[in-house]
Amino acid sequence: MTPAPDTGRTAEEMADVLRGLRRERDSWKELAAENAIAADRYSREAAHLRAENANLRDRVREAEGAAEAMRGDSGRAAYEARFAHASPRDVEPWDSLPPEVKAIWARVAAACLAAVEGEGGDQ
Repeated sequence: MTPAPDTGRTAEEMADVLRGLRRERDSWKELAAENAIAADRYSREAAHLRAENANLRDRVREAEGAAEAMRGDSGRAAYEARFAHASPRDVEPWDSLPPEVKAIWARVAAACLAAVEGEGGDQ
């Protein structure tokens, strides 16, 4: 073993330096542990946000699909809007309605659109 170079410090000063270095090392170890915990938490949060984002994308696609389906069928839009608050089991599905009922709802939608357009023209 080679002797340590002369630093001009006393043994007590060198012991103080060594204690300071050990405190710094312990401090870095604590920071590393805290960073690992934070990284895990952020990783879980990111996974949750990715799942939520995927869910929202699916909901937007469903809404866009519904809007597109209703764009060409104003009677269906009026019927589904009228019963939007109701439970699905309390309302007949649109596809099961007879043509006469669908025609009535188409007239309801046309009347609503005419009334809205009439109101817009008066302003």
